[in-house]
Amino acid sequence: MEQESILQELPTGKLFKARSIYFATFLGGPFVAGYLISSNYKAFNEQQNAIKTWVFTFISTILMLIFLYFINSRPGPKIPGLLFPLIYSIITYNIVNIAQKEKIQAYISAGGQFHSLSRIVIVTIIGLAISLVGLLIIENIIDLFLSEGFIINY
Repeated sequence: MEQESILQELPTGKLFKARSIYFATFLGGPFVAGYLISSNYKAFNEQQNAIKTWVFTFISTILMLIFLYFINSRPGPKIPGLLFPLIYSIITYNIVNIAQKEKIQAYISAGGQFHSLSRIVIVTIIGLAISLVGLLIIENIIDLFLSEGFIINY
């Protein structure tokens, strides 16, 4: 009969809390959500889910930026700027709670740790810069299509 080890293996990686992911996503944009959720999956040794997270993040971010451009360039009343970050932050928070809450609790119970606030702030700032550059690129591409007649301006 094999003897089981009484010493439990301690997790080596660190995780991001769901609440930290929510606030970082609100301030830094959807790429921050993708990075933080993907990092958690990597700490759980779930590389396939980490890759799926990045694919979903990239596609949904591009679609959201295009949608935001068209929604805010239309005539009529504008939608408040904080509404979209609030919506995708709430969605992200709920996704983390559904997909990772139990794993995070088990990981922490096994001795795992959370990332520091400074790491979250740095990731948030970088994500915000990436989101702003992405929005500018998409805006310039759409303006080019408008000037060339590929898109009809309403």
